[in-house]
Amino acid sequence: MTTSTVLLKIPLIGSVVWAAFAGVFCSPTPPPRAEEKKKYGKEDLVDWLVRRKISLSPPMAVLLAACETAIILARAFPSPPSDAILSFLIPRGTTAADQIAVTVPFLVGCTLVFAGAVLRLTCYRALGLNYNFQRSVREDHQLITTGPYAVVRHPAYTGYLIFVPGLLIAQLARGSWACESGILDGASGKAGAGIWIGYAFWVWFSIFKRCAIEDATLRREFGTQWVEWSKRTPARLFPGIY
Repeated sequence: MTTSTVLLKIPLIGSVVWAAFAGVFCSPTPPPRAEEKKKYGKEDLVDWLVRRKISLSPPMAVLLAACETAIILARAFPSPPSDAILSFLIPRGTTAADQIAVTVPFLVGCTLVFAGAVLRLTCYRALGLNYNFQRSVREDHQLITTGPYAVVRHPAYTGYLIFVPGLLIAQLARGSWACESGILDGASGKAGAGIWIGYAFWVWFSIFKRCAIEDATLRREFGTQWVEWSKRTPARLFPGIY
């Protein structure tokens, strides 16, 4: 792959990180008050982490994007500092940097990231102040049943379920710095990647339980209105599947 083609990967890498922060990592609304969270009962671990702003995904996404961008630039513009960057970030040897490229898995990952982020941004717009990363029922809370909420009952979670595999593929699959550099060959690299992937999918799977709890809470809160909506929109996450 030519240098100019590889350089085109940099704006895509930046776009992935921007989409991650705009559509997934950053809440569009302030945290709810304590009394607004009471209807969900005891705080679960996901809400506990969100409230304390503890997450592995944002720093990992930025770190991997920064390292890959640095390698691409160092390879494209040789200099003594570039040689030092390549030597430090490519344990397999500097020639391994040639394997960092725009690949089909990377493009698939980007597509999933953008699709998930756009869906979540659409949900933020539809819900307005009703939406929050922490489960809550606000004062004057409204049950939104239009837009993406006329297709499935939890489309923001659908966006997250699409986003997570996309981010992991884009940043860890063939052609990425993490995959080609050799950083994952050692025990520490494997452990770091394993912890991040494990954390990401722990949150991913927790969504299914959260959907059920949110449905039960909203049914108690809105009664017949929720029941009628659930009949029109029977799927929680994916139409015709779940």
